[in-house]
Amino acid sequence: MLLLLTHAISAHQKDKWERVYTLEDATIAMNSTKVEFIEGGMARVQFRWNFSKAQPLEASSEIKYKSRVEVIEFNCDRRRYRITSATFFDARGKPVFTTEVEERDREWRGVKAGGMMERLLGPACRLIEEKRR
Repeated sequence: MLLLLTHAISAHQKDKWERVYTLEDATIAMNSTKVEFIEGGMARVQFRWNFSKAQPLEASSEIKYKSRVEVIEFNCDRRRYRITSATFFDARGKPVFTTEVEERDREWRGVKAGGMMERLLGPACRLIEEKRR
C-alpha cells in the first residue's frame, strides 16, 4: 500500500525545470522530474528552450514561438541521441505547433565533441542514471 501511495505521489509531481545551458539569446532547461525509460537501457528526457525574442516557426512563417520543448532519446553508453518530438509555444505559453517524428523515421545521431548535444548529453545521462537507481 505504501509503495502504491509513493508511486501516486511521484506521478503527480510538478515538472521541475533546471537550467543546463545559457546562450546569448536563449536558455535551455531540462525537466528533472520526468525520465521515460525505453528498451535497451535508453531513456527520453525533455528540454525546454526559452528565447529572449520570438522566433519564426519557419523562414517564411507568420507563426512565431517564444519557447519549445523537445523530447530527446539518449543512448548514453554509445553517446547517441534522436529527437522524437517538439512542441512550440507562443509568448503566453500556448502551444502553436507540435511535431512528432514517426518511429520508423527516427535516426540515431552521434554526439559531436563541442556541439550543443554534448552540452545536453552530460546532464541528461546524469539524470537518467539518477532516476534509474
